[in-house]
Amino acid sequence: MEQKIIAVVAGREIKESDFEKFLQNVPREQQAYLSNPQFRQQCLDQFVALHMFAELGGEMKLEETEEYQEMVENAKRDILAQMTMREVMKDAVVTEEDEKVYIPISQQEFLNSLTFLSIDFTFFADNENPLIDLYFKCRPDYFLGHVILCRFNNSNPKTYKCIGLEG
Repeated sequence: MEQKIIAVVAGREIKESDFEKFLQNVPREQQAYLSNPQFRQQCLDQFVALHMFAELGGEMKLEETEEYQEMVENAKRDILAQMTMREVMKDAVVTEEDEKVYIPISQQEFLNSLTFLSIDFTFFADNENPLIDLYFKCRPDYFLGHVILCRFNNSNPKTYKCIGLEG
């Protein structure tokens, strides 16, 4: 299958697949604009200009300079760091408080994250045992601002049930 040539710079063909790879590096905040033809054209103009300057730099033999070699080494380091961070962070979830949470978590990690928030007693005229609600929050906030409600059975105060999330 022949690839579509979208530009030629200094005798080098720029393929549509190369441009699509370039577009994958558009910042996330601007990704939505890629459906706009004018924005895509602006990106293509930048991609062509990038190739033109690279070709000019080659003609000027800038890649033989010490500065170029240092920049290449720095770029390699930065790329390696970015790839490593992406790999390390792929299982991370960011909470509303910008905390990074790695999932899945163990039962022990979950239990360690619980902290007591409040207790609520509800008294009934026809029952000597009150209804007791215990509220727990998590840190990190696994439930995005919600709390866990555990309720003691007022007919048998020794039993309780986790009702679910509240708030």
